[in-house]
Amino acid sequence: TAQPTVQPTAGPTAQPTVQPTIAPPTCEETCVDRQPGFYTIAGVNVYCSDGKALIQNSRDVCNLPVDGEPIRSRTYTERDAVGSISCGYLNESAVQMLAFFSSGVELIDENRGTATNTDGSATAALVNGENWDSISWTTSNSEWCFDRSCAPHLATGWPEMIHSCGSEQCVHWVSEYFHSRDTTKPSSSSTWLIMKPAAETCVHPTPAPSPEETFIFIKK
Repeated sequence: TAQPTVQPTAGPTAQPTVQPTIAPPTCEETCVDRQPGFYTIAGVNVYCSDGKALIQNSRDVCNLPVDGEPIRSRTYTERDAVGSISCGYLNESAVQMLAFFSSGVELIDENRGTATNTDGSATAALVNGENWDSISWTTSNSEWCFDRSCAPHLATGWPEMIHSCGSEQCVHWVSEYFHSRDTTKPSSSSTWLIMKPAAETCVHPTPAPSPEETFIFIKK
């Protein structure tokens, strides 16, 4: 008939009982099955290794930005690309895009262990612009701790993610502390997104040359 037998409701109903399924990434949207190197993934220039995307890297030679001084290669700041010898981290919009196609996050503090989340809550927080204050982590040793006894005022969303403000011995995954397992400067630290595999069989190109990182200047 011309008229529907059931009239539509005036507004949206309550939360659906079945959540929509997110399609797996395409070959161009994942680091999985690629050789280590730089690629354009989901429109982002990113370093891939072992199916993961590098979104932050710190070294002992990195320095915090100083007002009035140029942004040099060793300045720990936002970068257009981040590699294994970089000082810095990708911008929030790039991280949000990569996180959408990822299932987990791995934090590495060189020689001091790792913390991993694979239930999707850490990547969801990145996509939604939130911090990791309420995220649960699986750690490689008992030295990793997350103090939530006070408000994490430094953890405002990427790249400021974990601020154990109640304890100097617990995780400070914020730029002010070079993303560290505690408040001491790490010899090296990194944040990796564990990416989802593509639904199809992929033939990946050779990785692009590493961006020049010796004399990088970024305009403020």
